[in-house]
Amino acid sequence: AHTNAPESRHPKRWQDVEELLDAGVDVYTTVNVQHIESLNDVVAQITGVLVRETVPDRVVEQADDVELIDLTPDDLLQRLKEGKVYIPQQAEHALQNFFRKGNLIALRELALRRTADRVDAQRRGYRQAHAIPQTWPAAGRILVSVGPGAQNDRLVRAARRMAAGLRAEWIVVTVENAATARLPEAERERVAQTLRLADQLGAETVTPSGPHISEAVLAYARSRNVSKIVVGKPARPRWQDILLGSTVDELVRASGDIDIYVITGEQGDAPAEGPRFQIERTSSNASYVWGPFAVGVATALAWPLAPYVAPANLVMVYLIAVVLVAARFGRGPSILAAVLSVAAFDFFFVPPFFTFAVSDVEYAITFAVMLLVALTISTLTVRLRGQAVIAEQREQRVSALYALSREFASNRSLEKVLRAAVRNIGQTFGGQVVILLPTGGQLQPWGRSAGWWGEGVNERTVFAPDLHDQGVARWVFDHGKVAGPGTDTLAGAQGLYLPLLASLGIVGVLGV
Repeated sequence: AHTNAPESRHPKRWQDVEELLDAGVDVYTTVNVQHIESLNDVVAQITGVLVRETVPDRVVEQADDVELIDLTPDDLLQRLKEGKVYIPQQAEHALQNFFRKGNLIALRELALRRTADRVDAQRRGYRQAHAIPQTWPAAGRILVSVGPGAQNDRLVRAARRMAAGLRAEWIVVTVENAATARLPEAERERVAQTLRLADQLGAETVTPSGPHISEAVLAYARSRNVSKIVVGKPARPRWQDILLGSTVDELVRASGDIDIYVITGEQGDAPAEGPRFQIERTSSNASYVWGPFAVGVATALAWPLAPYVAPANLVMVYLIAVVLVAARFGRGPSILAAVLSVAAFDFFFVPPFFTFAVSDVEYAITFAVMLLVALTISTLTVRLRGQAVIAEQREQRVSALYALSREFASNRSLEKVLRAAVRNIGQTFGGQVVILLPTGGQLQPWGRSAGWWGEGVNERTVFAPDLHDQGVARWVFDHGKVAGPGTDTLAGAQGLYLPLLASLGIVGVLGV
């Protein structure tokens, strides 16, 4: 569970164990129960100590055999006092903090339960292997909804434990919409880290899209026959829930026969049910000029119509202006246009003319309704604009996959297939690409020297890996795993390297 020395091949020792196992080497090792990833927050709640060094559950679950080394708390405390575990100074500190008797009792129970779960899994495997009828009802499917909040890791670990206890599949979902697209880079990276943790713990990760988080989560849950949904407890003020709505409340009310589990976050956690309530700048300063301009044009168009139509019909001209500004320039300029539209309508078309005074109190209601309708239309238009942007991004990804598949199907020669892959991948990710293939026992980057430079493949789309990156690519080819920036293996590489898998095994390496 511990961290390796700097400059090691892997940051964690359990990754060294995996590499040894892949090489056919048997490994005998020990691990304390507090280091198991899915139990991390439970251990922290019991002991008050957050264990930083953890091992993914899948590493323990893949072991051929697990043996519980049990010791009573009194015997362990005695060994600590006798200096058989730590040197005297460290033992005294441990006795006063982590290794208190109450903590040891709780940790012992966790270890016993964990081992019992494994024994139970072995028993079920035996029953299935010998065609013994299953006595337990089929477990459901669990979905955990995560957002940019800080309690995501706790939600994922809780769902992992629940899924393990129920022998159920589990899915981690984060909804993509216009609001999440405007999140700061740090919060988007937090969500990405949560999805990586979920994938590491064995979950299926999905990113559906929809304007409302609760509707998107429930729609996906019903499409996958989910029986339980896990969400974080809202931590924002109640007045924000009343004004803006609460994702948790909406899920509970619309869930039907799906059970909703609401859990709390760790101390200091931020709400995880959606973006924070804050005013976000979505338009440039220059775009605000178009608000008054659009109102001026609407006034010019309405002025010759005033003697012939009712004032209520003139309002429609201003609403069209608000819609156009919202669709083109965003929320801020459209709100400005909505307010100026009310002012212009009052100034030019409501008696007494050319003054903001109102002779008839009924016009005050007209102004309020006009402003409300303009703001509502503005908000809906901006929301549709954001959804259109997300849909366009998804369409671009689908089109890129379709174009790549079509070129693969139409080309038979290796060079044309490689050229198509480099061109399409480079255009999709907006970066440089390299493909390395085994040649004469070594991995060689294909490019200008291979004779297929051109047709959209040039120095802008292809990069030459240095000796260090070639070593990283070789490791990826030998082990069939991803390495490079954003991974736990050789993160200092220049590019991200992925194995190219075929039915016969690994045929090369893709670098981006």
